[in-house]
Amino acid sequence: MGSSQGLSQTELVDFHRERLELLLQAGADLLAIETIPDITEIKALVELLTQYPNAISWLTVTLNDAHHLCDGTDLHEFQLLAESSEQIIAYGVNCVQPDLLLPTLEYLKEIATKPLVAYPNSGATYDATTKVWTHSDAVDEVFSNEALKWHESGCKWIGGCCCTSAKEIKLLKETFAAVL
Repeated sequence: MGSSQGLSQTELVDFHRERLELLLQAGADLLAIETIPDITEIKALVELLTQYPNAISWLTVTLNDAHHLCDGTDLHEFQLLAESSEQIIAYGVNCVQPDLLLPTLEYLKEIATKPLVAYPNSGATYDATTKVWTHSDAVDEVFSNEALKWHESGCKWIGGCCCTSAKEIKLLKETFAAVL
């Protein structure tokens, strides 16, 4: 299992340090650390956060499948790191196909004590050959009824990632305003 960009944990700490410091110096009160693909980078980020005790963040990862990071690491290994960090106040997944969310959230909620975060892509697929996005017909269902299921599975922070728009965020707002 290789780390992001082939870097060691120490190299990844150094890589992220300048960005973290710039954000903190600019007055960020919550860091969204997102789209992390492997356990080495997660360990580096958790280590780096300990060097900035006032830094508060959420941490989201990308997935290979409903129970594994892109590098094949079991999600519970990531989860234990997130749960053990005082600076990580919530964690979950982003930039994934919506159909992965419910089984992923069900898996994470088995041992979660912190709020879960999920912001999937719209369900669109990208054809690298034609360089064209094909949008899902189910996008309204995803950001209404499916989003309610994510919430029922323990997800407290819900949004959208790639190929989502103000329309989907408005639909989330309307959906949750009607039931919460």
